Amino acid sequence: HEHQVEFMGNFEAQQGIAFFLIYYTAKDIFYYLPYEMLKFFWDRAKNGGRKSFRYDELDETYHMKGKNGILVPFLEKIQKTFDKGLTI
Repeated sequence: HEHQVEFMGNFEAQQGIAFFLIYYTAKDIFYYLPYEMLKFFWDRAKNGGRKSFRYDELDETYHMKGKNGILVPFLEKIQKTFDKGLTI
């Protein structure tokens, strides 16, 4: 919903980190979707473009597989978000 996307944007403006974790059951892969990427897809849909995103549109460096007993190693992806400067 639009109010949720707006909340996420406001949260990031206050130096928070907003993201989604998506699980692709057929591929057994988790995906970390940072707010910046969500906003891109959201705006595209609002402007009359595609209303969904394709798997191949996603940055594969945000794919996650469990390792060392950690089912969803999303902290590494949060660090990647900081490193890329995607948040304030």
